[in-house]
Amino acid sequence: MHTTEFIWTSFHKELHAFIRHSLKDEMASDDVLQDVFVKIHTRRHTLKDEGKLVSWVWQITRNTVLDHFRTKRQFTELPDDLVLQHEENPFNATFAQCMSPFIHNLSPLHKEAIKKIDIEGMPQKQFAEQEGISYTAAKSRVQRARLHLKDLFLECCAIPADKYGNILDMIPQKNCRCQERPSPHALVSSM
Repeated sequence: MHTTEFIWTSFHKELHAFIRHSLKDEMASDDVLQDVFVKIHTRRHTLKDEGKLVSWVWQITRNTVLDHFRTKRQFTELPDDLVLQHEENPFNATFAQCMSPFIHNLSPLHKEAIKKIDIEGMPQKQFAEQEGISYTAAKSRVQRARLHLKDLFLECCAIPADKYGNILDMIPQKNCRCQERPSPHALVSSM
C-alpha cells in the first residue's frame, strides 16, 4: 500500500497545477491542495484496488475543487420588485428588413425553408414532416439555405456584430441591394 508521502511526491505538482488552473487563485489553490491531501490521508483505507490509485486521487481532487466552489458561492439578495429589462436590439429588426431582397433571390426550396423555420418559427421536425423529407434532410436544407443567404448578403454588406451575435452595423458595399428592401410584412406575404 502506497503511503501519503509517496502519493504527495508522485502527484502534488500535477494536482496543484490542475487546482490552480481551476480556481485562478494561488492562495486558494494551496488551501484546496492541502484539503485534497488531508482527504487522501484520512481516506487511504477506502482504496481497495491499488491499480486504481491514480483515478482515486484525481476523483478526490475534482470533488474537493467542486466543494470549494460550492462553499465559496456568494449570493446577492435581489429586491422583490426587480423586473427584468429586456432591450431588443433595434438594429437587428432593421437588419431583418434588409434581408428581404436576398431571401427572394434564394431557390424556391431554400426560400421556403427560411420562411417556415426562421420567419414563422416552425420547428424543423414539423417542417420535415410537412415537406415529406427526413429530419436530417430538413436540417441540411435549412443550413444550406442560411449559408447561401449569408453569402448573398456578404456580397452586398459587411455586418460587424458584438460577442453575442447582435448586429452592430451594416456597411453597404458597391451595388448594395439593401436599398431595395420592402417592409417585413411584404416579405412574409409575398412568399
